[in-house]
Amino acid sequence: MELTNIEKLEIARKRAGYTQKELAGLIGISLPTYGRIVAKDNIDDILFVHAVCLEKILKVKFTVIDGPQGRRVDIEL
Repeated sequence: MELTNIEKLEIARKRAGYTQKELAGLIGISLPTYGRIVAKDNIDDILFVHAVCLEKILKVKFTVIDGPQGRRVDIEL
């Protein structure tokens, strides 16, 4: 079974050694906002906005995919 972007984001965050609060601060959002992001099923909007920062901080690769259901982001660990 393929991991969701939320699962990949959390794996990358933990691998990089950041708490949710620390990562939220690094990308310029509050911890409650971060919590709402990871609680949603679709986090593509926030990934579009913060992709460059997250790639550098977490050492991951983001790919934008255009498909029949619209544009989405895939995280490569």
